[in-house]
Amino acid sequence: MRKKKDGIIIYVDNGRKRRKNPITLVFLAILAMIAVYIPFFGSTLRYQTSQTFQNIFEIIGSLSKLIGILTAGYGFLSIFATRRVKVGALLAGGLMLWIGCFLTYTPFTLFGITLGGGHPPVGYH
Repeated sequence: MRKKKDGIIIYVDNGRKRRKNPITLVFLAILAMIAVYIPFFGSTLRYQTSQTFQNIFEIIGSLSKLIGILTAGYGFLSIFATRRVKVGALLAGGLMLWIGCFLTYTPFTLFGITLGGGHPPVGYH
């Protein structure tokens, strides 16, 4: 920035280029992965990603079952400890148990109602 004697300020561009947009960098990284990784390991990539997602959903399902058991237990114990029944806690616990059992393919029977226990995947047996 230079100042002239008459009070006018002149901005000088130092030739700096604008930073690249992060979306452009992500897009270039995806293209680089496609160009390098896919030709060599593309056939096993499908199985690797499915195994990764299966492990992630297994962990989420286990945590959901744990939270569901604790929440349903809290709702059930509130029947005896207080005069009010925590219906919301019982419903939330049952819902979390159902989600957890669905994600981990584990059947869980609660008062004669089977929760979760999804069907095995169609394919090789």
